[in-house]
Amino acid sequence: MVTCFRPKSPLVKDETVLVGVRGISEISELYTQYTEYRLELLEERIRHQLKKVREGGIAKKRFNVPEIQSFLGKQKLFIESMMKEIEEVD
Repeated sequence: MVTCFRPKSPLVKDETVLVGVRGISEISELYTQYTEYRLELLEERIRHQLKKVREGGIAKKRFNVPEIQSFLGKQKLFIESMMKEIEEVD
């Protein structure tokens, strides 16, 4: 198993990169663990945001467009960074 520093909160920016371990790891295992970890973070972030949206709807608050756009933009960057880390290795 590959381990590194992981923020306790899924809401904290995660900057995990694989460059230092890719050459010394079994790629399939590394990518499986990395992908599971990152998708779990994404799931927790989405659940957190969904809860906020639902609570705002129940409280009849005005929908916060800039906040949701910011959230979605950050998750897009998160996914794009994953795509860059997961590369074919011969």
